[in-house]
Amino acid sequence: MNLQYLNSDLYGIPEGAEIQIPVFLNAADLKSRKLINGLTGIGCDNCFCASHLCDLVLVLTGFEDHPNELYDFYFDLLDHDCEKVTHENDLPIKEAFNIYKKLKVEQQRLLNVQTV
Repeated sequence: MNLQYLNSDLYGIPEGAEIQIPVFLNAADLKSRKLINGLTGIGCDNCFCASHLCDLVLVLTGFEDHPNELYDFYFDLLDHDCEKVTHENDLPIKEAFNIYKKLKVEQQRLLNVQTV
């Protein structure tokens, strides 16, 4: 993935599609979650605008299995960090990279639990 011409501050994200693609998908999911939360806040709670990138993000982050607890963990991360999304045209790369790192820690924790 060549990001040479992308007008975005990558906040020190290492080069390589295996990290950058899930981070950018996380950023899109954060923006979508921010929109859904805003719509729900004004009473539009039956909106079908959700992007549902979670399965793709989890696979690209390295998860083979997707138990309900993992989805809950991911959605909690999105809910926590979507409040940090400020401007509609900004891509929340820093927050998305933090989610990616937390997902990798969770992945390692789950691998350690399975090997015990």
